[in-house]
Amino acid sequence: MDLGADDYLTKPYSPRELMARIRALLRRAAVPAATPDRVLRVGALTVDPVRHEVAVAGSPVGCTPAEFEILAALTAEPGRVFTRAQLLQRTSGFDASPRSARSTCT
Repeated sequence: MDLGADDYLTKPYSPRELMARIRALLRRAAVPAATPDRVLRVGALTVDPVRHEVAVAGSPVGCTPAEFEILAALTAEPGRVFTRAQLLQRTSGFDASPRSARSTCT
């Protein structure tokens, strides 16, 4: 138990007791679902994921959908450094490999 175990069973054990202990462990470990209506704030910047609105010091700021997704990702984890590939993956689900980063537009 000192090394990090949550629980243990000795043999012989009943399958019912095993399942009850597993359910209890899952209840304790359950992570509350992220609330999408949570307004994100960092300093004077406010990002509302439900309304897709951005404001700085209370003044609305217009931004593209991609800019909004990047701001939402950055304000959700302030202080974290993201690579370009991580931002692309989080915001659009695209692979950031050099082949897929090239534009086909001329």
